[in-house]
Amino acid sequence: MIRETSRESLIEERVRGLTDRHKQILEALRTGGPMTDREIQEYLFKKDANDTRPRRNELASWAYGYKIESVDKRKCSITGKTAMVWRIRETPTAQMEMFNERNKG
Repeated sequence: MIRETSRESLIEERVRGLTDRHKQILEALRTGGPMTDREIQEYLFKKDANDTRPRRNELASWAYGYKIESVDKRKCSITGKTAMVWRIRETPTAQMEMFNERNKG
C-alpha cells in the first residue's frame, strides 16, 4: 500500500516536471524502442555516458514515477557487452486513474 505522504511526494515531483534531457531519453525509447544505456547515448549523439545515464536513472526511480523500467539483458549493439535494456514503463490503468483523480482541481 502506498502511503499518503509518498503519493504527495510523487505529485510534487511530477509538478516539478522533467528536464529536456529526461524528455530526450523518453522520446528515444518511444521512437527507438528498448535500448541499453550506451544505445540511448548513441541515439542521442551524446559523447559522454554522464550526459544520459544519470537522467535515465532518475526516470527509473520512485521520485519520477518509474517512467521507464529494465526489461532484459542482452548484448549491446554498440559495445558488444551484455547490458541492461530499458523501455518505457506501461502504467497500469487503475494506477493512472487514481493519480488523475488525486490531481483534479
